[in-house]
Amino acid sequence: MKKGIEVKLTMLRGIIDLMTSCDDSTELETLRNVALTALVIVDDINDEYCHEQFDEKRIKS
Repeated sequence: MKKGIEVKLTMLRGIIDLMTSCDDSTELETLRNVALTALVIVDDINDEYCHEQFDEKRIKS
């Protein structure tokens, strides 16, 4: 796995840790923004993986 994907996976782990450490007082908007950030990172990882494995970008619908 290339360094770019490893960095993104580390970021994703940090986001998951943040989400699991939130308590009931955490604002819903904050959780929403963190979740959206995680989705963007997962999308980037998928694109980079497809590019590495198949030498092409994933077709987005």
